[in-house]
Amino acid sequence: MLFNVFRSVSKTLNFSKTAKEFNVSPSTISRQIDKLEYDMGLKLFIRNTKSLLLTPEGKVFAKEAEYCMGRLESVIAQLENPDFKLAKSLKITTFETFGKSHVLPAIVKLLEKNPVMNFNVELDNNLHNISQKNFDLFIRVGKPQDSDFIYKKLQDNNLGIYSSQKYLDKIEPLNKIEDLEGLNWMIVGSQNKKTDLTIVSRKKKYQLKVRGNLTSSGGTPLLEALNYGLGVALVPHWLIPKNSNIVQLFPRSTCRVLGQNFPSIYALYRKELKNDVRLKMFFEALNDEIFR
Repeated sequence: MLFNVFRSVSKTLNFSKTAKEFNVSPSTISRQIDKLEYDMGLKLFIRNTKSLLLTPEGKVFAKEAEYCMGRLESVIAQLENPDFKLAKSLKITTFETFGKSHVLPAIVKLLEKNPVMNFNVELDNNLHNISQKNFDLFIRVGKPQDSDFIYKKLQDNNLGIYSSQKYLDKIEPLNKIEDLEGLNWMIVGSQNKKTDLTIVSRKKKYQLKVRGNLTSSGGTPLLEALNYGLGVALVPHWLIPKNSNIVQLFPRSTCRVLGQNFPSIYALYRKELKNDVRLKMFFEALNDEIFR
């Protein structure tokens, strides 16, 4: 406040004119100048009954004050520019399969429309102790318990039975659910070669014991195995790329694995980013990828 008052008085050389600018009394402006001179230990103005003049020290200070205020106003204008807010890097970490299938495509489309934006992306399948990580947004499986973050549900983890035409051409036609039992199975999240599988189709429940020669806690190896025609996989629907050669078997059925849980996918972000325009734009692009 004192800095702005001095800047105005140095231009007007009139307490009354400056007082009108700040909507205060001339005596208030005079006291503020007195305080500024006291704090600085310098005489900035020569006052008499008819005029107000800058001292040599006051002239130097006025010149520097004008330069500093000009720089400050320029910085404020830059910070308020929407492009500046967008240009600040948004740091995102997510697990590999969801990052490749949804997050990275969403970011690519955002950058095509808004090249000023910046992202820092890490694909990490071990998202533990996230409060200690220096990221703005975390995408993980399971409803979070971290009270320091806001969370948003992104995607259900419903399972489907998938295979490639390459594998289906090598086996007998699949006419009924029971025909699935003798196939080579791959199940995301499973570490066991033999798995108890429950399939519900047309309100009828089937209990199958399936076996396979590839297990993985992540979806990427199973997706690659599907593409190579290794067998049949029980994986989340979102994992399968659009327009791929992978087909869903018995699409009207629902599936679950005995003893395993497949919770939904959530995004967690820091509370100070609640109204961040970058985050809003990213979620809109990600939502388009999920539901396209």
